[in-house]
Amino acid sequence: MLAIQQWGIDFILMLQSYQSPFLDSFFYLITQLGGMAYLAVVPLVIWCINPRLGIRALLAMLVAQYLVMLIKDIVQEPRPYLADDRIISSGERGYSFPSGHAMGSMVFYGLLLLCTDKKWLRIALVGLIILIGLSRNYLGVHYPHDVVIGWVLGIIYLYSWFKWQPLVSKAFYQQTLSKQLLLLFAVPALIASLHYFWLDTFRALAVAGAVSACVLSLMADSSRTLLHVKGHIIQLAGRYIIGMVLLLATLTACDAIVPADGHLFYNVVVWVNGFTMSLMTCYFAPRLFGKIKLAQ
Repeated sequence: MLAIQQWGIDFILMLQSYQSPFLDSFFYLITQLGGMAYLAVVPLVIWCINPRLGIRALLAMLVAQYLVMLIKDIVQEPRPYLADDRIISSGERGYSFPSGHAMGSMVFYGLLLLCTDKKWLRIALVGLIILIGLSRNYLGVHYPHDVVIGWVLGIIYLYSWFKWQPLVSKAFYQQTLSKQLLLLFAVPALIASLHYFWLDTFRALAVAGAVSACVLSLMADSSRTLLHVKGHIIQLAGRYIIGMVLLLATLTACDAIVPADGHLFYNVVVWVNGFTMSLMTCYFAPRLFGKIKLAQ
């Protein structure tokens, strides 16, 4: 065991020495804000705050999550609770280094932070990013260095995003429509397929589908605004409630059609599910809100 891993185990055990039902619930909730809760947070930003910013933040996070996935599958560092049975953990699938929650939250919430001038919101987002990272240590699923490197990678990624994204976007829109469609579908799918055949993991295919749907939605928004976000509180609440019902129904349907692992069309269905969930969030729901008068 490396010295940094042993130090990390000591740090986790120190945090867990303060364990209590309240802290268990608190850090579980916080860690979800860097995981499954994106299912609720991302639609809130897209449907009720700033559609274009929300879609771009989702796209940035998806690409970042793929990079984390790639590094994890190459390094293959076991999680800390597997290295020391004194660590209390409910467990989590996948590898430890680096922390996807740390990098993902730095990218998604960090991008929102950099795009707001509200000081209180910036402070809150910084606090949230830190707490999400700390929660991964408290829950015993990441070493401290996993989290710190995740944050560092997130910061580097954000810098690169703001520097290169406008140039990439400009070059993309200079292509013909047929080339744009080829690029947005073929490139993510090809990368994910190579990942699958090289590292034997299918999760990249879902990310590839979601990335394609995000880019397609941004293309649609550039030609005709998807959603005019302004509206009174009842419209905003109506959007969110109806949209979440549709999104959860879509998620349920997507889960229901996934065949057994190893099925001939398993990988295709995984890609389609990622594409469908993202397209419902970024395109179909915003268009629907305009049709049913929940948007101006």
